[in-house]
Amino acid sequence: MSSYFKLFSVFPCFFSPKANVWYFLLVLGLSACLPSAPSHAAKESGGASKVAEVSQIRSVNINKADASELASVLKGVGLRRAHDIVVYREKVGGFKSAEQLMDVKGIGPKVFAKNEAFVVLE
Repeated sequence: MSSYFKLFSVFPCFFSPKANVWYFLLVLGLSACLPSAPSHAAKESGGASKVAEVSQIRSVNINKADASELASVLKGVGLRRAHDIVVYREKVGGFKSAEQLMDVKGIGPKVFAKNEAFVVLE
């Protein structure tokens, strides 16, 4: 007799489809009763993650930064739009105010509002 049939004769309930459904539901029910440690840890370290996010925020000097730096810091501004900012800056001789950034084609009030805190003039 093969080992499969010996196992089947000892534990017949493990091989019936109906029993497998009940075991699955039992395990699922028991796992729902267990506390979830990751969410508890996330609640405790929530303040620390916010501090880490704030420390990672960089500002950018729009009068000196190159296109790649502008694209990496400004939200909603890709490399192409950052290149347009550099071209506009050279054309007008530098930005006099942060709001002047909205004069660049493709940067409207919404994009400016997202990035106003990151823009520096020097």
